[in-house]
Amino acid sequence: MKISFEIPMTKKEIGKYSLNKFYSTNIHWTKRKEIADYFHSLVQCTLYANKVPRFPFKGSVKVTIYYNSDLDIDGHGVISKLIVDAMKGYLINDDTRKYFVNLEQEFWEGNGIRVVIEEKNLSKYVRGWAIWNQLCKQKKKHVTYVKAEQQKNIIVYMVQLIGSCQKNTD
Repeated sequence: MKISFEIPMTKKEIGKYSLNKFYSTNIHWTKRKEIADYFHSLVQCTLYANKVPRFPFKGSVKVTIYYNSDLDIDGHGVISKLIVDAMKGYLINDDTRKYFVNLEQEFWEGNGIRVVIEEKNLSKYVRGWAIWNQLCKQKKKHVTYVKAEQQKNIIVYMVQLIGSCQKNTD
């Protein structure tokens, strides 16, 4: 499933929330809270106006946020955080690793900010790791942590191995 929506903001408005401005100035916590509350209201009003259903995602998500502004790509960090925080409890369960697997920032030529949320089906990988952990416990081995590309190869191998084991027991 994929959901997208656009937040109406001008380039000048987006520029006010630059990571560089937040980093270089000492903003009082009450002002930061005021900005967070503004973004939460803006995002949730946009979701409501676009008739986006509440809690459509049950699994992990990938979020891509497209900006049309004069900021550098890494200058949008504060806005990205505020948008993600505003979606918690509405579109996504939480922004922890369990529910949130990827955040990307890109430029686009449209107006304002475009947010795209895609559900990632990781259940087969979770099942694979559960089986892997059981195998390691049975053989008294330690689970080693490997890179993401290697994890996929291991899981594919495990699925093939489990499939061949099942054929042998039939």
